[in-house]
Amino acid sequence: AAAAAAATGSPEVAAAASPSAAEAEADAAAAAALALAVETVDVVSRRRMRLERLPPLVQLSLRGWSRLGVLQVSCASLARLNVSQCTVLSLLVVRAPLLSSLNASGCRTLGEVFLGRCAVLRSLNLAQCKALHAMRAPAAARLDTLNLFGCRVLPPESLTPLLHTSGAALRQLNMNGCVGTIDLSEATVRQLCPHLVQLDCQGRKAKY
Repeated sequence: AAAAAAATGSPEVAAAASPSAAEAEADAAAAAALALAVETVDVVSRRRMRLERLPPLVQLSLRGWSRLGVLQVSCASLARLNVSQCTVLSLLVVRAPLLSSLNASGCRTLGEVFLGRCAVLRSLNLAQCKALHAMRAPAAARLDTLNLFGCRVLPPESLTPLLHTSGAALRQLNMNGCVGTIDLSEATVRQLCPHLVQLDCQGRKAKY
């Protein structure tokens, strides 16, 4: 389904579980309406998408959308968001209080990420976001897994506040290739994140 969504340019959505057939039918209709709305927005704007007042969705995948430059999502029920391989995405803003997983890996032009009210976020994958220079997730105190592999220009002033916020919960952190964070020592990282069981700090020295 995800591959089909990427190929057709239609979002892959999952409606929240419903206790009755009538509610399930209503959720299906809401998801269909969302798909139509997203297609309409994409046709009109080509690059900018703003999704607010969404139906009760649990999962949304826009993986591989090649024309999406700016995405703003606000959804009270959204738990999983996949925007990986959106190759022209430059700005991502998410306000989702139940969001537990965000995958934005491979978004090579993504420069700014703001995650507001994401207090239950557990997994954040920003691997190979080579243009990422600004990242804020002020409520992500439960973050367990953070993948920043290949985020070459991410500076310490963007990463350190997140480590202060989520350090007590972090178990896995990949900073391999984060050349811009070379001034942030491994000792400091371990001090901020005392419960790490997996830390990759390799490849942070510039080759030129």
